[in-house]
Amino acid sequence: MSVYKYDPSTNAFVLVDDSALLGTDLANFSVATDLPDYAPGSTAYFTAKIGIGDTVTFNVSDTLGKDVSGTSQPWTVTDGGAGDLDGIANGVIQTTWAVGQDAAGESFVLSAMDQTAGLLATTTFTDAGNGNTPVVQFATPNANPAALTLTTAGSQGNVGDAIFQEVTGSGTGSGSVTAFVRINGAPNDTDGSSTTEEGFNTDYRTPPKAPLDDIDNLTFTHSLSLSDVPIVTVGGIQYREFRLDLGEAGNGDNAQAYISLDSLQIYVGGASLATVSSVDRPLQQDGTASTGVTGGTLVYDLDAGADRWIALKDLNAGNGQTNYRVLIPDSDFTAAGANATSKVLLYSAFGYQGTVDGISYVQDSTFEEWSVAKINAGTATISGSKLVDADGSLQTTGDQTHLAGWTIYIDGNDNNQLDVGEVSTTTDANGNFSFTGLAAGTYTIREVLLSGWSQLSPLSPDEFTVTVAAGGTQSGINFINFQDFSISGTKYEDLTGNGTSADDTPWSYGPVTIYIDDDNSHGLSAGDRTTTTDANGHWSISGLTLADVGKSIYEVVPGGSEQTGTLVQTIDNPGSGGTDTG
Repeated sequence: MSVYKYDPSTNAFVLVDDSALLGTDLANFSVATDLPDYAPGSTAYFTAKIGIGDTVTFNVSDTLGKDVSGTSQPWTVTDGGAGDLDGIANGVIQTTWAVGQDAAGESFVLSAMDQTAGLLATTTFTDAGNGNTPVVQFATPNANPAALTLTTAGSQGNVGDAIFQEVTGSGTGSGSVTAFVRINGAPNDTDGSSTTEEGFNTDYRTPPKAPLDDIDNLTFTHSLSLSDVPIVTVGGIQYREFRLDLGEAGNGDNAQAYISLDSLQIYVGGASLATVSSVDRPLQQDGTASTGVTGGTLVYDLDAGADRWIALKDLNAGNGQTNYRVLIPDSDFTAAGANATSKVLLYSAFGYQGTVDGISYVQDSTFEEWSVAKINAGTATISGSKLVDADGSLQTTGDQTHLAGWTIYIDGNDNNQLDVGEVSTTTDANGNFSFTGLAAGTYTIREVLLSGWSQLSPLSPDEFTVTVAAGGTQSGINFINFQDFSISGTKYEDLTGNGTSADDTPWSYGPVTIYIDDDNSHGLSAGDRTTTTDANGHWSISGLTLADVGKSIYEVVPGGSEQTGTLVQTIDNPGSGGTDTG
């Protein structure tokens, strides 16, 4: 499980060390499933440990972005409120999710966003279905078992906050990816073993070859900028995507198709990182702990805290096709001080496990290659703004202001949700956004609508369809929203019963039910939204939209009392995000 905290300065969730929450009422903040794997058609039970009374938004996403029933349909539960199975405000929310019949063989990310505390926790679970497509298959116990065994199609798992996925069949050919490091131990051996290999990307060259087991050709082994590493979104978290193409002598059936990934370190730094000549190799490779790379800040280490390795298998013959992708949270790069111009150095080592439980994991064929998907290099631009309308009426003018930090995306498959691999951006401090470098074509532009907001424009349909020519620009793509509002008031005791307020005092005889007459029945009905007064007679109801303006508010008159003064109140529009008081 990973925990993230919202950083308003970057409008992003940043991975936090659990120790940072010690001594707070969120020290145990977490989300968990009752089982690691579920059968199609079953019910998954989720438990979130949060602050007492907090409100949490849950969401389940397919890790490969597939449109599986029930995914990408967030729901919100308040501790002790409707939807919390134990019905008690005790810092624990229990909720359920229906596992669809189409979930067999899929793996999922469960996220729980505590709206009150600004924290986000994620965990993973699977639906192995009929057992033919396990998501994570652990190795037979041995002295140093694999942290992950990803040797079947579609298998995946986490080491730290990184996601490793088997994706054979994607990214075929050099036209869709950019290689940045090729490693081959057999012809380029530097450590006396042709069955192991290691290397890192760099522009440094000392004739006749690049460092370690790198292949010398600058076309395939060279420096890499962070701006060249695509961002994908999984479970509401943005990741940087790296791809791995194995070159083992197998096609899924050959015993030589296996290989171990023994070390993976990713660094960021300035321009000097582009020409690094050496890396202090990890413990597993040279017997001493790694001190890193001169000029580099460590972003990810497979062996952080322990010696780990991952069992891999080349499920297609030879090179030329992506076999695995590795997703590293973008927040890790931000936390390391990286920006778009930062250089990225990736060190990896393969084949050091030898034979484990009768399986040979050595390097025994052609090269292994790390790459990134090519980012569209077109010349067109689409731009616009994100606005909030103060009164919710598009007919009035001069009452709209810009909103920063909202996600706008290009809906490539037109399914009305942000999927893995789709291009997205966030509005800047002035509420503006732009997509640049687009190829000529037609694009569907949508926003990720936040909980507690309504979209006013565009509406029916709720997206923009924009056609741009090569080098063309389309501006004015403006999304306008209205934030939910609340109502509040006080229940009084009329001491003289004359209906005037001069002698009123706040009600102190126990809770009184206040309700919105949603069905206009002039009485409390099932489905009406309700609340109760507190010890000082105060009450409030939140989450109201423009559709609630004009509805009536009543009280359930306490036994032994009669109502004086105003018998019914009407909901007024206090403005976006406001409170109708009185």
